[in-house]
Amino acid sequence: MSKSCSRGDQKTQEYIRKQSVKAVVDQKQKVVDVAATFGVAVNTVYRWVKQSKDSGKASLKNQNRGCPKGVSSRNGKYRTLSSSFLFLNREA
Repeated sequence: MSKSCSRGDQKTQEYIRKQSVKAVVDQKQKVVDVAATFGVAVNTVYRWVKQSKDSGKASLKNQNRGCPKGVSSRNGKYRTLSSSFLFLNREA
């Protein structure tokens, strides 16, 4: 079951980012109005506009998040550090 505050899938989120920036930069709409139209925070629209100006519109595309496939906190770096910590505690 999805949350009521969900903004949709990744393509929808990317579309909202691009349309918001286009409305502010190209169409000279007020950030407050754009934020209200798309249901996002005003600071979020400001961040998207700055990100677009600094890194280009390609920076508004979806990016992979989280651990790469096949890696989790159980078999990655975290496990190694926690195992070392437990080993050191046993010696004390």
